[in-house]
Amino acid sequence: MDNYQKLFEEQRPPTNNSNKLPNTDDLNSILESGWLKDKIQGIAAYKEKDYATALSFLNKAIEENSDNQHSLLLRAAIKQDMGDSEGAISDYKKSLYLYGDWYSTYQQIGLIYFKNNNFDKAIIAFDISIDLKTNLELDEKALPHIDNSGVIYRFEFEVMYTNRGNAKLNIKDVQGCANDCLKAKEFNPEYANSYFICGLALLEVNQNEAAMNLLGIADNLGHPLTDALFKKIMGGL
Repeated sequence: MDNYQKLFEEQRPPTNNSNKLPNTDDLNSILESGWLKDKIQGIAAYKEKDYATALSFLNKAIEENSDNQHSLLLRAAIKQDMGDSEGAISDYKKSLYLYGDWYSTYQQIGLIYFKNNNFDKAIIAFDISIDLKTNLELDEKALPHIDNSGVIYRFEFEVMYTNRGNAKLNIKDVQGCANDCLKAKEFNPEYANSYFICGLALLEVNQNEAAMNLLGIADNLGHPLTDALFKKIMGGL
């Protein structure tokens, strides 16, 4: 059983390779169809955090043009923000089917599972995401990290390894967590969250001095949660 089957509990469907860039006639037909107007209105509503209205417009846009990857990713992001985990994962899966594996889609799926305390599946999704980015043959530098509609296209390695480390911490895999946080540090030694998560892991095994050193580094790098944690620790002494 490969990681896709472990994650979704189903066989990987064959990739749909029938999609192509629209020619001029196709593009004119699309523009005349009105789906683009619905999509633009959906983006505007999303930016105002009017998720219900945004979803209504995106549903209409996708109904007219179901093969638009960006619309699917945007609708998934809206559902994710609304707390509709099942709906968001469904749209992310449709994107994977239509357009092939993209690592940030699995990263988002992992974040959804993490938020829902399904740490085992979160780790699987993060595994797939890291493997895909490690073996990426495309130059992704032309892609924005996040576009002006709110769709996230890129994650940095230090974020991805720390996300997986945090999931491992939640299943008491302290060594796995520490290893991932050390890997994150290799990519960006100034990423505060990797020190913070590793510090939490060391607290779990009573390596308090080493933990406080790491949490101090996280604090110096501006991590927003260290002050509250220090107060909690000092209050418990």
